[in-house]
Amino acid sequence: MHIYAFLCLTSIKKFPIFYHRFGIVPTTSTLGFMIHPGLLLIFFTWSPQMPRPLLFSQFLGFITLGFTLSIMSPLIESIRSDIHMNYTQSGMILTGQFLGALLTVMAGGYIADRIGKKPFLIAGSIIITAGLAGCAVAPSFPVLMTACLVIGVGAGAYEVGINALMADNTESESGRTMNFLHFFFGFGAIAAPVLATFILTHGATWRTAFIFAAFLPVAYALFLAPQKVKRGTRSVADDKSGSSMLSNKSLWLFGIVILVYVGIETSTYSWITSYWKKTGTDFPPQSAMASIFWITLTIGRIVCGLITDRIGLIRFIAASSILTLCAGIVWTIFPYGWVTISCVFVIGFSLSGIYPTMMVISTQRIRGGTGTIVAIMTVFGSIGGFFIPMIIGRTADSHGITILPPAIAILAFIMSATINANGIYSWLKSFSGKTVEGNAEE
Repeated sequence: MHIYAFLCLTSIKKFPIFYHRFGIVPTTSTLGFMIHPGLLLIFFTWSPQMPRPLLFSQFLGFITLGFTLSIMSPLIESIRSDIHMNYTQSGMILTGQFLGALLTVMAGGYIADRIGKKPFLIAGSIIITAGLAGCAVAPSFPVLMTACLVIGVGAGAYEVGINALMADNTESESGRTMNFLHFFFGFGAIAAPVLATFILTHGATWRTAFIFAAFLPVAYALFLAPQKVKRGTRSVADDKSGSSMLSNKSLWLFGIVILVYVGIETSTYSWITSYWKKTGTDFPPQSAMASIFWITLTIGRIVCGLITDRIGLIRFIAASSILTLCAGIVWTIFPYGWVTISCVFVIGFSLSGIYPTMMVISTQRIRGGTGTIVAIMTVFGSIGGFFIPMIIGRTADSHGITILPPAIAILAFIMSATINANGIYSWLKSFSGKTVEGNAEE
């Protein structure tokens, strides 16, 4: 899911180059608002299926992933003034991270299934640490670019390895566990700009922030190393199963759902500030709109974690997609002030559990190694995060940013129809059979 985070776009001279990861104004109050309800629910009301030390080590891993992927954006102006980069080079840094992560995702799933998730993740920690250290000492753009590519490689290992490890070690409460896991990505992602702002405003340089960040993957590796990790029985799936995976209809259906989901999420928080500037009022400020969306999405994962396993994973995904569609339609019909704010709030909440829950569904219903399946789903998400916001941005250049609500509604319709494809097909088949039967009776 989170590799496409590098691809959050904004309009610089009406061309999407890059966007602050969440559009969040970093404050300690924002961070506190995120932490308190989530941590209280997780630590004091939950008896997890997997061992707590192993579970909490994975939470730390996703905090590290969110922090690592988000630390660059708040530091970029300080870096530019020191290393003298232009906007194109700044965008290339984020692209370098994305390319490194995508390369790891494509090959990492197979490797993780063969060597085991724990050694794979420890190797990823070493790589991320090396990349962050490289950024801290980089004297020039080429060195910084190379270090960011290395960070991306390690981040891709975390994305695949942690999701797959959680799938291997949870069964009856997999929906809850995966949603809680992804909550901690948001925690790390919001902590990064808070820390970066604190460091810069207290006289330290941007290099200090990277040095601090480098301690996180080290801490994760040290915490994970002594843990006993269950090797999933499907992690050693035979080659025949792996070679036939791409012919599985469910893989493509699930992949399309994730592709469209990522496109909706990335497009909403990438373009909502531009949309609000064009159509909204002075309050709340445009910078707060993306914050409303992302905080709602992250907090929503706590709520989703509490209900997904109870109501059923497929039923939950179907209901979430329909709620997203309804919010998109209302926003399209009434694109005004507080209606926009309300719809953004609802869309953030309704989307919050889709990606983690789809990861659970895909690893449970598709035969093959969990690492390989997670990797394939992540590639689908990366494609959606790259192309869909870009297409919306190009369309907005021609027709205006007011096309955002109908674009979200159309994407939500595609997602909902794909999720419910089997049910729709069964209904049409049943309806067709009744029609033929009725004609025969006449």
